[in-house]
Amino acid sequence: MTKVTSNSTIFLLIYILGFIDLLGVSMIIPLLSRHVRSFGASPSIVGFLGSTYGTLQLISSPLVGHWSDLSGRQNVLLICLLCSAGGYFMLGAAASIVFIFVSRIPAGLFKHSQSICKAYLSDIAPASERARVLGRFNSASSVGFIVGPVIGGHLSVYENGFLLAASCAGATFIFCSAVTWWFLPETCSENGAVSTATPGNNVPSGATGKAGRALKLFVTTLGSIHWAEMWDLFLVKLLLGLGVLVYRSSLTLVLEERFDATPVQIGYLMSANGVIAASSGMVVGYITNLYANHARMNTHFTFLLSVVMVTMVYVPSIWFIYALTVPLAFSTALLRISATELLVKRAHGHDIGTLIGASQSILSGARSISPFIGGLSLELGAVAPVICSAVLISTGCVVLLIWPPDRDMTVKKQKSN
Repeated sequence: MTKVTSNSTIFLLIYILGFIDLLGVSMIIPLLSRHVRSFGASPSIVGFLGSTYGTLQLISSPLVGHWSDLSGRQNVLLICLLCSAGGYFMLGAAASIVFIFVSRIPAGLFKHSQSICKAYLSDIAPASERARVLGRFNSASSVGFIVGPVIGGHLSVYENGFLLAASCAGATFIFCSAVTWWFLPETCSENGAVSTATPGNNVPSGATGKAGRALKLFVTTLGSIHWAEMWDLFLVKLLLGLGVLVYRSSLTLVLEERFDATPVQIGYLMSANGVIAASSGMVVGYITNLYANHARMNTHFTFLLSVVMVTMVYVPSIWFIYALTVPLAFSTALLRISATELLVKRAHGHDIGTLIGASQSILSGARSISPFIGGLSLELGAVAPVICSAVLISTGCVVLLIWPPDRDMTVKKQKSN
């Protein structure tokens, strides 16, 4: 084994890992729902499969993160990549719905390679370069997500196309495992000593105990949040997040049911969405600077998002979905920024981190249940998930109009005067 010692080379290797990682994952996305449906599964079963995976990710993420703190990033990254590879090989070979569910367990529990790579970069990157390094990693990973759906869509046209795509996805994780094993050194702790903890040492009990303490601290800290002032921001976050995620998680099924879309068409649409989302990041800062009031920006783009989703209910062809992807991507990107700014402005000193963490927890919970909601609503009709998303987002818009986001700050100013 030839371990790399140059930080710049390590950065490049991890950028490559991030790209290949999401390339493999995204090859399956345009194909999975159609493949599960081929076994006679209903849309709600397909949605439940997605929710099962999301729930496993939500539960295992903090434990795997703490495990990597104790056992070392390289060790845990290698195990996660190998388990993910096994999961995708199992998925390709699964011959029934039951075995498809079983095959999603390894990936659901161990597909945390992106977060571990980010932790690895944070360990070795100087503080002054950390934001730039993480930004480049995100960009490289995004490119993988842009390319992957197109490749997966084209692989589906071959005989046993799903097996071929799943095998290619598994092979990408094997390749990443080899790179991790042969070239990546173990990261160092804060005092500069190489981590020598092993899974056979005190990692399992330590990780579990540390996770338990972290959870207890989080629950205790939640009591310090001024919920009477924050409830509307969290409610809108839940409504908008759930609305967008229900739409995205059911998009493949909706396109297949409404427009008889092929995996190739769906793959190109997902790739186009990735390109637009990446492009939106280049102008988000400029648009944000045009708004002196983040509450007004939040309301405006929530209304735009509501209009976009309502319009999607009535579109006559898939080409309109392509067109509406542009305002959808821009509005969601801007809403993430404005929602965070509003939380920070209402925060009370040390509560900022807790507020942002609670906000992310809301999204994580929504991400877990949204596939099942989308699949269940699809039982009512091909357009039902889009209607559900439109109702959720429009309700969030109504909440903003009745309870303006900056009303509490106005009350505080009046009281201080």
